[in-house]
Amino acid sequence: MKIVVSNPKTGKTYQKEVDDKKARAIHNKRIGQEISGSLLDIDGYQLEITGGSDKQGFPMRRGLKTAERKKLLLKGGTGYRPKERGIKKRKTVRGEIVEEDIEQLNLKVTKKGKKDLEVIFGIKQEEETEKDKEEQKETEKEETGEKTRKEKEDKKEKKQEKEETKEDKPEKTEQTEETEKDKEEQKEDKKEE
Repeated sequence: MKIVVSNPKTGKTYQKEVDDKKARAIHNKRIGQEISGSLLDIDGYQLEITGGSDKQGFPMRRGLKTAERKKLLLKGGTGYRPKERGIKKRKTVRGEIVEEDIEQLNLKVTKKGKKDLEVIFGIKQEEETEKDKEEQKETEKEETGEKTRKEKEDKKEKKQEKEETKEDKPEKTEQTEETEKDKEEQKEDKKEE
């Protein structure tokens, strides 16, 4: 059986072949159930079953409470995507229970373990990941330092702009007050006429 583990936080997926002996540990589990990663040599992780397909390629469909294949009249969802709205079609899908006929099982990480998935799946070595983590921490510190500097500079600029706009606003003088009174009197005269 092939397992495909996706990590929603990073958006990456990892594939691994699992022996039939270890695959038997997850038989009779359903889509949506959580399993311990130690059953599949992914220690420390909690995984949720999200789907899969059998040896002939028929997908597992949630809600079909069997391990067998069934022909269902579908209007959408897993196993059928209609080209037009409102079209139904009879399609063969597999039930939501994991059995020995399942060729590929899709899993999602719900709880992270101590080791990175890249190390567990053999993509990176432990030393590389530790170096990567240290580099990420350093860059984050530098970025946060730069952000705080920029924020302080922005605040100072805004204060200066506010002060400049206050100085630029003309204060009401006696002339402007007189012209405003004249305009009001002219409006009242027009209304009377």
